[in-house]
Amino acid sequence: MKNSFKETKYFKYLSNNLDMIEQERIEFNKKILSLLNNQTDELGLILKCHLIIEHYIDEFLINAYPTIKSWDKVRLTFNQKLELIINPQTTMGMASSSIKCLNTLRNKFSHKLAYKIKEDDYKEITQLMTIWYNAAKEPVPKGLQLIEKFTMWVCANLNSMTEGIKKQSPELGLPGYTKWLNKMTKQK
Repeated sequence: MKNSFKETKYFKYLSNNLDMIEQERIEFNKKILSLLNNQTDELGLILKCHLIIEHYIDEFLINAYPTIKSWDKVRLTFNQKLELIINPQTTMGMASSSIKCLNTLRNKFSHKLAYKIKEDDYKEITQLMTIWYNAAKEPVPKGLQLIEKFTMWVCANLNSMTEGIKKQSPELGLPGYTKWLNKMTKQK
């Protein structure tokens, strides 16, 4: 006949150590609540911004490379997608190190859930956005607001190029669009 659970060494261990087990449970609950509650702003914003940028990168790639008919089967990493969108004739060439910076920041959270963002973590983003804000003679946002504004800037540029490709060279994609853009921006 099998022993019941109450007769096992494990049950006796648990019974003899209830106070310690309860203390461990309380400590665990504090940790998990800290992760769930305190990191929402930073972690949530970084993940959301990364996902939004990746969405616009995907839209751009579908239009930039129309000969690839099944993008859903092409399982590219974020960095591989980024390499495909970098083009020195577009604003994405200028933004690539900043987008990589956001990806690195996202990866820091994926390896350490309780990670706290430091200003140095997004210095490439600050450098890029400072150029644009200075040109507009506006103050450069700080912290998470800067990352949100950067996301909007990147997505607006990707969307603009995607729409340009759709209008000017849907069958040729990015090569046709850059050819059209070069012709349109030549000085007479």
